[in-house]
Amino acid sequence: MLSQLVEISRLRRPPNCVSPSEYYDFNLSDNQLDWAAKSSYLGWRSPVITDLQNPAWHALANDKLNFYGLMTGLGFQVPHLYAIYSQSRRFFGNTPVFSDTDSLADFLRNRCPYPFYGKPADGAYGAGNILCTAYIPESDSLCMPSGSQISIEAFIKDHLIRSRNGYLFQQVMEASTGMTELWGNRLSTVRIVVALCEDGPRIMLCEWKIATGSNIVDNFHDGKTGNLLALADTSNGCIQRIALPNGGITSESSVAHPDTGVQLMGTAVPNWNAMRELVLTAARAFPGLRLQGWDIADTTTGLIPLEVNLVTGRTAYNHQQFMQKGLFDESVKSTWQALRN
Repeated sequence: MLSQLVEISRLRRPPNCVSPSEYYDFNLSDNQLDWAAKSSYLGWRSPVITDLQNPAWHALANDKLNFYGLMTGLGFQVPHLYAIYSQSRRFFGNTPVFSDTDSLADFLRNRCPYPFYGKPADGAYGAGNILCTAYIPESDSLCMPSGSQISIEAFIKDHLIRSRNGYLFQQVMEASTGMTELWGNRLSTVRIVVALCEDGPRIMLCEWKIATGSNIVDNFHDGKTGNLLALADTSNGCIQRIALPNGGITSESSVAHPDTGVQLMGTAVPNWNAMRELVLTAARAFPGLRLQGWDIADTTTGLIPLEVNLVTGRTAYNHQQFMQKGLFDESVKSTWQALRN
């Protein structure tokens, strides 16, 4: 107990800032862990997380139109846009832009290709996202995959009015054959965390977000969505550990996808090597973001980077707890120290 108190006291200080509760959440009381392993963990409030992310670069990660523009200019494939709703008339190439709800409603009734996927330009965690399969003239409504309907008036009120930086209408992407055979015809994207260090980008973590049921988003969201979250080996893309909707984490070989019956443990991310190379290349385009979380979709038209996310205190906590390893290794530490000097 005395040795734990000493460790808690040392880890509470910067740069780690690991709180007493985080100390036990990360299982740092385990005597089999040496000090080097324990001191590689970062707490929720660690200054390292914020120091590694230049605020001037945040908008490229937090706004999808900015991200799409940069990635397109660099030669990467991005989701195809059907239209943009923006009161400030934000634009993206020749994509139609609607700044008032009447013209947008006319587009949805008469000219919009269906199905489409809608999302706020600055959204997160799938909030405000919608998948529409058809327009129903009799009820002036948009139809969902489940068969439920939402009137165009309600859609505009619930989804667009609050989207101050714009709302995107995208082509629905189809999962690649390899992904479809595993989890069904839905996108289950791969989150790859990259540390952009002084000696170049390094992959720190790979999480496979596996959609289940009728979910149109693959976010795990602490198990609240009913989806699964798998930890994959960064060397070969094979699943090592699974976070379940009930909050448990397992490495049991018997765990299967609830819809397709495919055994999860040991299953490899399709096209893993190509996905690794894409992320390691793209990461260099964001030198102001030293901890990056890339969401990659494996589709019938190829690998598509959907977004790059800031690794925050909250996500760093989740990542470290899931992979049972700290992010603050010697390479990240030397990068952080160089930025401070």
